[in-house]
Amino acid sequence: MKYIITHMNHYFISAQYEKDVCIALHSYKEKNINNADIAMGNIYIGRVENVVKNINCAFIEIQKGVKCYYSLDDNKKHIFLRKENDGRVNQGDALLVQVCKEPLKTKSATVTGKIELAGKYLVLSTDVDGVYVSSNIKNDSRCKLLKDGLISYLDNQSNEFANITDYGFILRSNSIYAQEEDVINEAKKLIDHFYKILKNGIYGKFCTCLYQSVPSYIQEIQDLSSEHLEEIITDDMQVAELLKQSLTGKDIEKVRWYQDDMLPLYKLYDVEKQLKKALSPKVWLKCGGFIVIQQTEALVSIDVNSAKCVSKKRGEQALEDTYFKVNMEAAAEIAIQLRLRNISGIIIVDFINMKENEHYNQLIAALKEYFKKDKIMTTFVDITRLGLVEITRKRVGKTLKEVYEDYRIE
Repeated sequence: MKYIITHMNHYFISAQYEKDVCIALHSYKEKNINNADIAMGNIYIGRVENVVKNINCAFIEIQKGVKCYYSLDDNKKHIFLRKENDGRVNQGDALLVQVCKEPLKTKSATVTGKIELAGKYLVLSTDVDGVYVSSNIKNDSRCKLLKDGLISYLDNQSNEFANITDYGFILRSNSIYAQEEDVINEAKKLIDHFYKILKNGIYGKFCTCLYQSVPSYIQEIQDLSSEHLEEIITDDMQVAELLKQSLTGKDIEKVRWYQDDMLPLYKLYDVEKQLKKALSPKVWLKCGGFIVIQQTEALVSIDVNSAKCVSKKRGEQALEDTYFKVNMEAAAEIAIQLRLRNISGIIIVDFINMKENEHYNQLIAALKEYFKKDKIMTTFVDITRLGLVEITRKRVGKTLKEVYEDYRIE
């Protein structure tokens, strides 16, 4: 896996390449690189402006004039930074909250009381009690030993803010490559950081930002296992230094600063062309077919067409085999495009109708395998009676199209 982090037309772009194929693109306005605005993961001292009982939620102000949605159904445990009245959320309360969804168009940001601080190997979370292991590595014997070692360390620690909130840890997939000493040291750093946030929260003013999340491109790189990360190339010296400060071990040595006035980095890797292709509704397949991706407010529709893919043979079986070939290639491309465009929510795919059930079974099995490669939860749901394939993908940040609409990238 190779990462390219560069500037283009007053935009900051990170591109992820796998075997020289671009599989993910993220674009930001340059002023947002350091997350000065409201960004997912930021932690605030929020003031409860009002409680709306009929929809069981509260609206919490985290910046002057900026109110965020806070679900009382999803947040059963609240982190009060001042003495609460009755354990329930009331107007005027000071709560520790973290942004879990950024504002989008007319929708305000969403905040949660489930605070998380992520490291390379661990996630400190107020939503768990004790030590848990990521589902991807829960059966690994070595991770069970790391879990036992971390539990032993935590048993000897005292929580000086236990009257405010408890916390626990989740061992991330990367911990499978870590030594116990590395895990314990990271746990100590996360605890110290969390206590600092709580202390500042108790004595701080309303609407104070207590923690700014690291830029998205650093989070993405931290999520990768070291063995899958080949190289990180950037033409921004400040970004290179920030990466070296944020990464650990051999990953630091993989950061490379690129400088060539004659050939900018974005041209070397054809980033502009990749961006335009990722914003185009039509994507051509090698077999001659194509898919059309249409994003709407409610859902995303994807239509598969055979187009120029024509079999030289004649007959129903030849036609069936052609449709199967196009659908299988389209399935692989759809999995790539979901990641590339960061498409989320409800996705409906209209594959070319086939007659053989075995072909549908192979298509579904292939989709499920492709979705396993996506670090963001992507789920095959069902095929409707009309033959439409239903897929859902967890929302993490804005889609590339939404960024394009907000900032008018050309």
